[in-house]
Amino acid sequence: MHKKNGFSAEMSAFDIIRNPGVALRQHSRVVKFAMVGVSGVAVNLLVLTLLKAAIGALAANVVAQELAIINNFTWNDRFTFRTGNYGKFLSFARLTRFVKYNLVSLGSFAVNEIVFYIAYSHRIYYIDSSLLAIATAFVINYFGSSRWAWARTFAPGQPAKD
Repeated sequence: MHKKNGFSAEMSAFDIIRNPGVALRQHSRVVKFAMVGVSGVAVNLLVLTLLKAAIGALAANVVAQELAIINNFTWNDRFTFRTGNYGKFLSFARLTRFVKYNLVSLGSFAVNEIVFYIAYSHRIYYIDSSLLAIATAFVINYFGSSRWAWARTFAPGQPAKD
């Protein structure tokens, strides 16, 4: 099985659900990235729910999105890509990764919206349209993160250097 950046074509969602321990060992980076993404969804929904009444849905959604991105960046930096050297919280390398991750997240968000719009406008059920958009955005976000945001500081099998 050939893996690049923790991803292989042989992995499926069914494999992860059926045997998460094996999937985590064999495809640890992409599974960890997905787990972090789920935590970001939770942060997003919690913040949106808490702030909606106080500042309105649109403003609350912007704050919720950015806090979810900060959450995801932090966990990806420490858990998915294991950058190490946590004493230097505001290092130049970490700030660079954060800016790159924000840009990748913005790009994947835009792709999500475009895919959803196209699918839904072609009369695909809105849930199916959303799942297609999420899956497409996830792939873009994962590869953008692993190959660009963490690319220069991350070498397979080694922690990133700050």
